[in-house]
Amino acid sequence: MNRMRVLVAMLLAVFGIAESLADGESTSMRPTLVALQVENLEATARWYTDYLDFQPKVRKEFPEQQLKLAILGLGDFDLELVENARTLKRSQVLSGPATDITGFAKITFAVGDVARLFHRLKEKGATFAISLRDSNTRPDEQFFVVLDNEKNWLQFVGKK
Repeated sequence: MNRMRVLVAMLLAVFGIAESLADGESTSMRPTLVALQVENLEATARWYTDYLDFQPKVRKEFPEQQLKLAILGLGDFDLELVENARTLKRSQVLSGPATDITGFAKITFAVGDVARLFHRLKEKGATFAISLRDSNTRPDEQFFVVLDNEKNWLQFVGKK
């Protein structure tokens, strides 16, 4: 249910953004923060710092809401990890042949040397949903998709 609220809020925000763009308010809009709800805040924060060099910025706890969060930074981009004791966990929802849940799909990052990052993550033992391969839409690009410790998809795209 919480993911549904987040999705609805995101859709409303997107429609508001589209309306603003149509009015010519901003043509250089880009995301500066993405929030992920996670099952294990400590382990996930450690994964992003160890594997992708994110730096810890803020930690907060809200016991009355049974909520903890960590904001990690990478350059001018922030990733907010939220552990909420009142959400259903992936393992509680998925059963039978289902292997994923509707909602979050992936975050895509543009990187300077996509092949080098792929090999670095492979050496660290990362799990990949898609190994390094040529782009289906841009002949001069390659991409790969790595899974974080909570099985969220992170896509990395860069020039060959």
